[in-house]
Amino acid sequence: MKTLLASAAILAGVFSAGSALAQTANLTIEAKVVDSCLVKFDSPTISFNIAKDSFTGAEQVSHFIAQCGNNNITVALDGGQSKLPAARIMKRTNGSETIAYAIYKGETGETIWNDSDNVYKVSAADSLGATQQAFRVVIPPSSVTSATQAGTYNDKLVATISYDAA
Repeated sequence: MKTLLASAAILAGVFSAGSALAQTANLTIEAKVVDSCLVKFDSPTISFNIAKDSFTGAEQVSHFIAQCGNNNITVALDGGQSKLPAARIMKRTNGSETIAYAIYKGETGETIWNDSDNVYKVSAADSLGATQQAFRVVIPPSSVTSATQAGTYNDKLVATISYDAA
């Protein structure tokens, strides 16, 4: 019996002091490459100088470039301060007065850039060549009258570019 106890003590010492149990785990390394997208406007600000007593309407044409690899893309504009793309307004700095305006697709286009889907569609061919897309900002004659308060009016929009990745 003495011998058996000594052997058990030696075996226990070997496992507790010198052996460790090994475990394994898997690790996956992954890199996802996506198309880089770009939307860039000719100018970040479109300015109008308006004489309110003789105002008959105003418009300016500008351009943007939208590019997103070899993908058809859409560029959407949010509603700005009005939160409604179909009823855009500029608000007077330090005031509550507003001036209505609209944005149209194309240089002479009559399609409002706030139609039911609120997007400007750019084909993959145009996107790859980074072709300039035109748009027109219009302040209608009824927006500014002799009663319109003098001051600086502005609105800030967010442009969002979307595409379907292959």
